[in-house]
Amino acid sequence: MKQLLIILGIILVSAAAAVVSELSFSKWERMKNGEAFAGNLMHNISYVEGFEIEGTESYKSQSEGAKLVLNLDGAYLDHILLHVGLHVNTPIALKFYSENKPEGVTLTRPWQERLKTTPYNFMRTAVFRVEDSPKQLEITAQGAGLVIAGIVAVKKEKYNVRRGGMMGFGYFIFLVGIWALFFRSLDVGRVLVLVLLAVSGSMALGTQLNFVSWDESIHYRRANLQSWQAMVPQTVHDVFSRAYVLPFSYSYREQKQINEFFNAQKIQQTSNVISRNSTTADHATDRWFHWYREIGYIPPAVGMFFGRLFELPNHAVFQVGRISNLIFYIGIIFLTVKVLPFGKITFAAIASLPTPVFIAAHYSYDPWLTSLSFLSFALFLNALQSKTEKISFLQKVLLIAVPFAAVGPKAIYCSIILLSLLIPNDRFGGLRQAIVFKVAASFAFLFAFASFALPFLVDGPGRGDSRGGAGVNSTDQVAYVLANPMVYIGNLLEFMTAYLNPLNMRGLSVDFSGLGLIDGFYILLALVAVALWMDFTEPKPVVALPATTRVIILMGCLFTVALVATALYISYTAVGSPRFSGVQSRYLLPLLAPVLLLLIPISRHPKAVLSTTQKGALILTPIGLLTVFGIWTTTASSFY
Repeated sequence: MKQLLIILGIILVSAAAAVVSELSFSKWERMKNGEAFAGNLMHNISYVEGFEIEGTESYKSQSEGAKLVLNLDGAYLDHILLHVGLHVNTPIALKFYSENKPEGVTLTRPWQERLKTTPYNFMRTAVFRVEDSPKQLEITAQGAGLVIAGIVAVKKEKYNVRRGGMMGFGYFIFLVGIWALFFRSLDVGRVLVLVLLAVSGSMALGTQLNFVSWDESIHYRRANLQSWQAMVPQTVHDVFSRAYVLPFSYSYREQKQINEFFNAQKIQQTSNVISRNSTTADHATDRWFHWYREIGYIPPAVGMFFGRLFELPNHAVFQVGRISNLIFYIGIIFLTVKVLPFGKITFAAIASLPTPVFIAAHYSYDPWLTSLSFLSFALFLNALQSKTEKISFLQKVLLIAVPFAAVGPKAIYCSIILLSLLIPNDRFGGLRQAIVFKVAASFAFLFAFASFALPFLVDGPGRGDSRGGAGVNSTDQVAYVLANPMVYIGNLLEFMTAYLNPLNMRGLSVDFSGLGLIDGFYILLALVAVALWMDFTEPKPVVALPATTRVIILMGCLFTVALVATALYISYTAVGSPRFSGVQSRYLLPLLAPVLLLLIPISRHPKAVLSTTQKGALILTPIGLLTVFGIWTTTASSFY
């Protein structure tokens, strides 16, 4: 109860600090820029080219490149709102010139490009973010038929709620760090959860109603199929399951129109025209393992199910699915840190890096794989630690079930299941019990291995992934590897040397997929190194991990990396290429923390200066703050 009251107090203080900060920022902006002008700008049109007057004050474009020029007096403008009529999806460009930007700045509306190939013609406003004192505006239509019925300068909201919220989450993370550092009344697991919840809040504020993470449109469709739609029949078409690119906008006014339109599209009134939707199996054998491969979509599917159960609009259901994926990730990582006998700071640091949290906040099976792989390793280490207590029946079940479930979506990591075979027989209470357990673990491994190997052996390698380019042909690539094994091994070793270089791991730490890279890579690299050193100095006595076991695990991880690279070389790389296409750094995440823990000589028991909680606060607080700042710079600051 005391901790809950303290957390509530931190929330209130963070909220108050955020309100004061936002009021101060907003007031400073108004003092700096002056009062923004708001009003009709149609009377400022001084030059017309390629437009014809239609009606009283409407202009209709007659050709591509039609232009309206407006002369202004240099008053400060927040946003320009165009009222549009027919052919609204015809791209519009607004260019303005000011003293600060004499060369001019061109603004466009991305949703127009995304809607122009569809029959949808529902947008009636286009909003451009100016936030300057332009002397001249140029409005250009990229096609004929566009009707501009009004040009209006509108003010932005007096206060930026999103910015205030981001600052509030930043204050919360900072205060939690101070609490854990100086008062020590939290364990490192709770510090991790509080930091990740704050980061999750900032993710929710900065998220786009669009597919921005890796292959998110595919992952959404698969999660959607698992969301038990038969139990809650849909009455509205789900644009997210029917589109590969969504008509998203950073403008609140435009996004409101988009949401309202698609939330009102009744199933019997709308045909499937926005894009293709493929859910067919690639191989005949896929149906044997389909349930196993789709198991990683359960967390978002549960969220989507309850969202529809409570009749939330489609865009809200979309967000709820993302949030449930993130909550699952946080919950499993918390359990991992609780179960771990050592290495808590390192695991917490890796799990809270910006990239894995970003992925967990979007549609993907990676959070399932990463978090449960971490938990699998924690269960394995925990099973080794007591020489007197035997492994319980529940532990045996978890030691097999957790890694088996973890690798379902990506069974190429199935070597994780074999960890339990390294547990000494005397930990099971007898040779017979050990044999039964290890036979069961072996069968689980064989099933997981068959789920990706059997389709390849029975149905053949196929044509490969067309996204890799025109030169991709899996059948020919396999033939090339078999004909040139030494050349391939040399290329693989050269690739893995660069791939495993820590300086090349931005993709697993600061990569926000389509949003780009955030700042702070070297800071995060240093924080992970410090976390590893902190775990090295942990005084808690634990049973040493034998050197032989360490070597076997390390070799297994290296073999898994080589297997992942080979799979993508066959399916995603041009035939005979010395390069490996499509092998992203984030594929190392399920293996990274376990490998780092192998570096810790856990038989050492030096005297610790700081508690585990204090160490966690020193590492997790800056990681959380860097993540929030990265969300702000890449996406949240763009909303208007």
